[in-house]
Amino acid sequence: MSILIVMSCSGIAHCETTNTLSSPLLEPRYRKISDNYFMTIIPKMSTLILFSLFSAVLLIPVGAQSVRLTTSGLVDSFSTGNGWSDEQAPHAGAAYQVRGGGVLRTHEGQPVFVGDSLMIGNGGRDSAILLLKAVDKGKPTLNIRNLTLHRGEMAAGNSYRTVFTGNISLLLENTLNFDQGGLLVSAASVISGSGSLVIRSSDATTSPVVFEGVNTYSGGTQLAAGMLDVKAAGGLGSGNVALSGASTLRLLSDRALDRSAALWLGNESVVVLAFSGKSIITALSFDGGRTLAASGIWGSVGSGADHTNPRLTGPGRLLVGPNAP
Repeated sequence: MSILIVMSCSGIAHCETTNTLSSPLLEPRYRKISDNYFMTIIPKMSTLILFSLFSAVLLIPVGAQSVRLTTSGLVDSFSTGNGWSDEQAPHAGAAYQVRGGGVLRTHEGQPVFVGDSLMIGNGGRDSAILLLKAVDKGKPTLNIRNLTLHRGEMAAGNSYRTVFTGNISLLLENTLNFDQGGLLVSAASVISGSGSLVIRSSDATTSPVVFEGVNTYSGGTQLAAGMLDVKAAGGLGSGNVALSGASTLRLLSDRALDRSAALWLGNESVVVLAFSGKSIITALSFDGGRTLAASGIWGSVGSGADHTNPRLTGPGRLLVGPNAP
């Protein structure tokens, strides 16, 4: 279990010493902090001791051999010894790491990563990449039992959609980059940890990023491009959610957003309230967090809600306010 220690803060609402895998880094405070609340809340920490290497070591299963990728981008490292420090194919009893700047490619014919765990990134300045390459249409499922993104990125290497099974833990800032093909994180998977996600997906409705399950990550979500479908209660964890550009967030559960979350829409963003009933959130903005929308019930134009906005669509409603029941 890793420990995140915040020594001092400036310009943020709250700091605390916390366990990075079970507690939020920052308790939400829904007031204007800057012109872009979501994106600046983390960088405004003046001194942040993360002990990244220490955290990475502690996330290795007890008794597991530590193996790192020494040669990046090879076509077969996912299932052979090529590029690994022990020169063996991934195997049970070992924990694997791709350090910052490294790239690990998946490939057709090996849908399961056999190692006990896989960490993409080590918390350094440069991110590491898990490139989903050559997963063909007939074999879309990829299983990594314990995947940690530690300033890491999952990215599509072609236009095929990947169905991911296995658990994902987030540390620091991470990216899902699927502007070519889609990603479906299955209902059996849980995304956990204190880290955040930036998501870029295809604009096509046939290949969005889809979260099917109940997730617990607390670092927040930014939808930077494309479409994100969230199907289950708790699908977006407990953090704030920000949309930018011409992105679309489709909520298929009235509890997909945590009731303590703030929802920031950019000037071209759309939220589809594809559920019946009301979703409770603490704050809402239609200009990226510069100003807050009025408290009360919000819905699509013509919905009969107290407040409407053309960038809200669908039959659902948002009940907005810090004291919402």
